[in-house]
Amino acid sequence: MFKIGITSPLKLEEDKLVLQNVYFEGPDASNALETSVVEFKTSNPLTPVMPTSFEEILPNKYEYSGNYNSYWEASCNKVELSEMPFSFQGKSYRLSESKPQLVKKDFSTVYLDINQSWSQDDFNQVWEVVKDKQVYVFYDQVYPLNEENKDQYFALLNSLNLSLFPFNKIKNINHALLVSKSSTISPVLKDL
Repeated sequence: MFKIGITSPLKLEEDKLVLQNVYFEGPDASNALETSVVEFKTSNPLTPVMPTSFEEILPNKYEYSGNYNSYWEASCNKVELSEMPFSFQGKSYRLSESKPQLVKKDFSTVYLDINQSWSQDDFNQVWEVVKDKQVYVFYDQVYPLNEENKDQYFALLNSLNLSLFPFNKIKNINHALLVSKSSTISPVLKDL
């Protein structure tokens, strides 16, 4: 038996904040029991929508006890962000709405990490965008790509089930772009 406490950010979906159950990897949990307590701590009025298996035990505090349920989600109406800072371990943080900003970046060199997951159409679309740059691929070493050899290298590299691009071979990283695509059998960067 163990206890896990989680403070989790909520996902914004239109005008709702959504809490999704935490996913755990491990042994078969089909016979496991759980008690989940979800508490919304806010002075703003909420309209929580909880799974029917949860019971409200106090205002804005809900509990479920029973068989382990690997997926559920709860939601509440969106509340305005607080202007008050949040302090943790001697540092203060303030929340604000995310405002994505586009920054123009000039890439003079492009590396294509081609493998079986690339379609000919994928390659052709990328090539049309990058053909005026210095373009490279990797097989047993880094090779420059051009109009004359691009189809030959694509055919060779497209036969590989997966690829592992040697990032240490990328020169001038401030002006280089790596374009990659992988399938479900490929290792992902965070695994490496």
